[in-house]
Amino acid sequence: MNKVNLFKLKTYNNSIKTCLTHQWNMMIGLSFFILEVVFLTLYVFNFWFSCNLNTLVLLSFILILTLAFILLVTLELNIFNLIVYPLHRGKPLIVFRELLSLDNPNYPPGISFGLKHVQFQVIKELKLNFWGNLEIKSDCLTGCLNKIHNETILTIPFSLANYQTQVLLINKIKNNCSNLKLNNRLVKFMIKPPLAGAKRMHGVTLIILLYLLFDINFTTFNYLELLKNYYYATNLTETHGIPVSVYFQKADAIEKLNPQYSYIWPRFFSSNHIINNLAYLKSKYYFQIYDYNDCLMVLKNGLVRDAKNFRLELAYARYLSALKHYDLADKSLIKSSELHKTKLLPKFYRFSMAINLNDKVKADKLYTDFNQSLTKDVFGDKPKWPPFSGSFLDDIWYQEDFNYIFEMLLNKGYEVNK
Repeated sequence: MNKVNLFKLKTYNNSIKTCLTHQWNMMIGLSFFILEVVFLTLYVFNFWFSCNLNTLVLLSFILILTLAFILLVTLELNIFNLIVYPLHRGKPLIVFRELLSLDNPNYPPGISFGLKHVQFQVIKELKLNFWGNLEIKSDCLTGCLNKIHNETILTIPFSLANYQTQVLLINKIKNNCSNLKLNNRLVKFMIKPPLAGAKRMHGVTLIILLYLLFDINFTTFNYLELLKNYYYATNLTETHGIPVSVYFQKADAIEKLNPQYSYIWPRFFSSNHIINNLAYLKSKYYFQIYDYNDCLMVLKNGLVRDAKNFRLELAYARYLSALKHYDLADKSLIKSSELHKTKLLPKFYRFSMAINLNDKVKADKLYTDFNQSLTKDVFGDKPKWPPFSGSFLDDIWYQEDFNYIFEMLLNKGYEVNK
């Protein structure tokens, strides 16, 4: 058995290279995945809070592309081809820089594709299929039993190389194989090169993908920096002598940036999910610094834009209740209950508010109404079979909800600033 270099980094001098378009496509595709992992890591952990991510956008873009290149080169090593041998049967795990090699010095003259090697003398036919792959056929599997059809012994992703390289490969095989057959599609392909416009389109596509990668990197890093500043502002945390108001101003400045050259930024920051989350953070900050008008205004604007936003509506009711505007808070909760019939929280908010105001008559009426509505919309009025089965309530509670409900039930009243 010939010796195989499992840690080969350099390709052979006579190897068939993939085209640069394919290499960049693979690098950019992997870079999108790496960027997603980086974003999720930074989103979950706060070890980076001492850094300003705005200044690291270009550096991170370069590092992500570099890491993608290193990973792809590493995955080309034969050691990985050996690891996945039971699945790929010697075919390469990935095809990045080297498509295949010719006349590998470790083997008799032929074609090496990963750990698979086909000698020239067994090749009888070449077929270019509809998907742009080159099928190498031989009668070595069937011998004289099959005089009509040759069996495919190796399929190569032929389209990953440029036209000149493809022609060079076919001619090399023809020169080493007597009575070689070519199918009609391959013959026509050899005669007629691809249009020059197709190459330009590939180049334009690569530029667009690089631009999108940088744009997503730019937008997500700025969004993380924005969230960091809101985190400091809403938790009233001063660091390095920087006042809390400065963090809020930095976050607000990032939110209003809206760069003209960005395609992702306006679409990202115009989504209701992002806008509502930022509105919630701003309202919390305004309330903590006693700017009640701006606090309520931010929430009202958010509810005008998205009337069904559950968390904004509850926050609006909490702050109204804390400001002793119980009637307005109750109206807000009634609207939320009508929009979210199966939710318990707005009903529980109203019930706890009535208890806090010592309005037992209203509390009893609310219990009766809620029992009827939930029986109709959730639980059902018929016995469930089998026993112990049935519908149930499944609300998501945040700490603000827990604090509000139990402080009101204990007649303490709800105070945000203590």
